[in-house]
Amino acid sequence: MTISTSTTTTTSTPTSMPINNQLQPLVNELKELAHLNAVSALLDWDRATYMPNKSIDIRSEQMALIGRLVHEKHTGEKIRSLLSEHVDLNTGNIRTDKIDKKDKKDKKDKEDAGTTNYTEKEKRLLKETYRSWRIANGLPTEFVAELSKLLPKAMHVWEEAKEKKDFNLFAPYLEKIIDAKRKEADYIGWSKAPYDALLDQYEPGTTQDEISIVFEDLKKGTLELLNKIKASPNFGKENRLKNVTHTFDLNKQWDFGLKVLEAMGIDFNYLRQDKSAHPFSTSLHPTDVRITTRMCEKDFLESLTSTIHEGGHALYELGLPVEWYGTPLGEARSMGIHESQSRLFENIIGRGRSFWTHYYPILKSYFPKELVGVSVEDLYYAFNEIIISPVRLKADELTYNLHIIIRFEIEKLIINDSSVKVFDLPEIWNQKYQEYLGVTPKDHAEGILQDVHWSGGMMGYFPSYTLGNIYGLQFYKQATKELGNLNYKFEKGNLKELTGWLKEKIYQKGKEKSVPELLLEITGEKLNTRPLLDYLENKYKEIYNF
Repeated sequence: MTISTSTTTTTSTPTSMPINNQLQPLVNELKELAHLNAVSALLDWDRATYMPNKSIDIRSEQMALIGRLVHEKHTGEKIRSLLSEHVDLNTGNIRTDKIDKKDKKDKKDKEDAGTTNYTEKEKRLLKETYRSWRIANGLPTEFVAELSKLLPKAMHVWEEAKEKKDFNLFAPYLEKIIDAKRKEADYIGWSKAPYDALLDQYEPGTTQDEISIVFEDLKKGTLELLNKIKASPNFGKENRLKNVTHTFDLNKQWDFGLKVLEAMGIDFNYLRQDKSAHPFSTSLHPTDVRITTRMCEKDFLESLTSTIHEGGHALYELGLPVEWYGTPLGEARSMGIHESQSRLFENIIGRGRSFWTHYYPILKSYFPKELVGVSVEDLYYAFNEIIISPVRLKADELTYNLHIIIRFEIEKLIINDSSVKVFDLPEIWNQKYQEYLGVTPKDHAEGILQDVHWSGGMMGYFPSYTLGNIYGLQFYKQATKELGNLNYKFEKGNLKELTGWLKEKIYQKGKEKSVPELLLEITGEKLNTRPLLDYLENKYKEIYNF
């Protein structure tokens, strides 16, 4: 397909679904399930953006009810019956035998009974539908409802605990969440480690052992490169942006961020952006996506990187095929692939020299007084300075992955080992930061309370960030081969050509391929840390001259 920057859009045009007629009743039920999930997501989006502060108790009850309805529908007799016509529910194998015609009610059904001529897309749809159905059926409805009620309250308390820098406020909720996640792993089932069951929900088919091998390789390469940088005479050189005493008007920051999102290919007829304590993305449909950003008057870099990051997520959701909405073919492949998009736009593009060659004059038109004496090279260095920080969201591209590896190791510990106590976690956290980065958080807000993920029950999510960094470099490397000099295009402000390529290669595929299949199809390679490590070494060698 030819990609044109003038016609590239972020949403798919609705078309009739080219599908086996016998699958249509199942697809109709899946769409209704997706609508219910969208209602739940909308309630949570409102909780994090506009809900009155004292409304959390009733919102928790509302979300518990929706969680119960979603689970009851997903595990109910109707979907079970429809799915069983195409899949053996005991094995997950797609049926090759004919459905008994006596089970069909009318003449038309009897004539259609037994059709097994599924396309490859339909086979994938059935396999992925069975997978999610199997997981849902492993979880008792009461458990789902209680967890749906617990998590909104936990996130609310986490926000307060972080603001007050008091882990003791959040600890009782974290204890309940960890207990629930251990039960969830047992309900779903696992063969080697409970944590595998949680990982599988974000990165299907991946185990903690496989991730450990990849992360060990990346950790070794990262620490070797970090030691070279720290030995450089340029390490710790002045960051001129830190000397700027002005604050950066939040409205102007907002407007500049919207300009960048538009350049990435965002159509604001289908997306809105709001503010939140922790940036996140919520997709209700490929024509209705919400993102939030975190604003800071003293640090516009933090605001902009969170905007671009969430914009990358939004592009994926807006680019999914509308005609397959509600089915696995209309869903993102995995959170690692999702994070590959947000991390690609945030880091490879948003922290790149070619991007700022184009956008620095525009930024300066928004902040002419604030950026007096600051050159584009100063800004480029500020975006890429190596910062040995205990805070993940303030980390540079290189040390960021060490933050994720720390969280991965702690999550394995707390899920797999029931003897680990919640009140021991801050000490474990601080010890690992001292071991890996040589820093110790000064308080709980800078330490164990810094991330929203555990309060939202998202244990198993963190590895997706670093897997996304790895996938993203592999995709970018291939895009450069196919599209030509992308840096030249970025210098001209052309970001949409890359967006179009990503839409064609990734977004429109939904879950048509597994992660390894998708990676191999696009890049011709398996998961490989070398492109990321080479990119980081080349970038920081030029910056620090080692």
